[in-house]
Amino acid sequence: MEELDHTEIAQRLDQLTELSVELSKNRDMPVLLEHILRVAKAMTHADGGTLYRISEDKQFLCFHISINDSLNMYQGGISGQPIEIPPIPLYDEYGAKTLSSVAAYAA
Repeated sequence: MEELDHTEIAQRLDQLTELSVELSKNRDMPVLLEHILRVAKAMTHADGGTLYRISEDKQFLCFHISINDSLNMYQGGISGQPIEIPPIPLYDEYGAKTLSSVAAYAA
């Protein structure tokens, strides 16, 4: 794992401080969730990030926000763009936990 320099550490602390201030002030949940995803994506230098929500019947992971820079994709969240990715089943046809999807397994 690469060591962070002082500038990188300071930038990350600034991002976390800004986020904590926003969390205490802003009550707009969609905006907050998207900001958390974007900060996490920036801090980890990730190309993309996804926020899922569990369906009301608790059978699926539903994409709530999906961002991918290299694919120029931004769906859900406050983008106004509908999610075009189908939900991920949490269980197979026999009721066993889905093991073929990392996201489903982690949920």
